[in-house]
Amino acid sequence: MATGNYYVPSSNFKLDGGGNSGDFVASIVCSSFNDHGHVNIHYDGSIASPITFPPSIIQSPTSQIVEVGSDATFNVNASDPSVNYQWYFFATTDTGYWPYTNLLYDVTNEIPGATNSSLDITNVQSTNVGYFGVVVSNLDGFARSWPANLTVYSDATPVLSGALNPTNGQFQLNISGVTGLNYILQASTNLVDWVPLWTNTSPFSFAETNMPAYPQRFYRSAFIP
Repeated sequence: MATGNYYVPSSNFKLDGGGNSGDFVASIVCSSFNDHGHVNIHYDGSIASPITFPPSIIQSPTSQIVEVGSDATFNVNASDPSVNYQWYFFATTDTGYWPYTNLLYDVTNEIPGATNSSLDITNVQSTNVGYFGVVVSNLDGFARSWPANLTVYSDATPVLSGALNPTNGQFQLNISGVTGLNYILQASTNLVDWVPLWTNTSPFSFAETNMPAYPQRFYRSAFIP
């Protein structure tokens, strides 16, 4: 007689049989069970009702920065693909926005019809700025995602600032644009040929430490989509 314990709640368990006879005592937790009609089963307890579990969030929606008028899509990945979905929106003006207060089932924060694993927002406007979260649920419970932040911008033009009078042959340039977007800083001595100096997310700074090497030098920055 052989014994064993199998805990594979998300897997299928199959017994093919067709060999020598023998006894096997086991405790099995699985998603589905198939004996292929080749084995005789005696069990203590019940296998008529499947064992289910509350869902969990495998991957929460990701924060996004989009231009006004464009589209945004949020996705969630749950442990059970057959769960129910309900998306919620919390404006940045909400006091104690998701998930730090008990706004979980406040219907005023529900997005009507947003009951899929993904949420599409078309023609994004400033009124869409805020936090988006989703509740996944089944008969055994629920789980809520971490909120994703939607930032909307209308102008990605960078602004350069820094010392107008370099000292000791060096000064610092500050580059600011839409927070979180990528910008490149370039330099030129003739306003024709531009050399990349630094790429970073706004805001950031660049230290020029070798001004005496250039009779004159110009700087510019640009947004990188």
